[in-house]
Amino acid sequence: MASTSMPSNVCMKLFFRDLNQTTIFDYPDFRICNPPKLGRPKGSGSSKLDPFREEIEAMLKCGVRQNYIAKKYDITPAALNQWIKKHGISTKAEVTSAE
Repeated sequence: MASTSMPSNVCMKLFFRDLNQTTIFDYPDFRICNPPKLGRPKGSGSSKLDPFREEIEAMLKCGVRQNYIAKKYDITPAALNQWIKKHGISTKAEVTSAE
């Protein structure tokens, strides 16, 4: 039976082949023994609210409630609140003095 992965004894031989090397990363076969990690990347991706950032900021400055904004963009109020905190958007309405 032929195995598609490299046997562990070959990896060990590569590792101990020359201990005078500074690191194992110097070996050309390092990627064969340690393939890159698969799966979902770390970090947050883009949100469906990102294209509407300016509009959401303007509504928050005018004093529109977060529940209304969340319903408008079909998300939960908690998700909107997390998005606002993540992007550092002020939720305080601007007070204009009438003179």
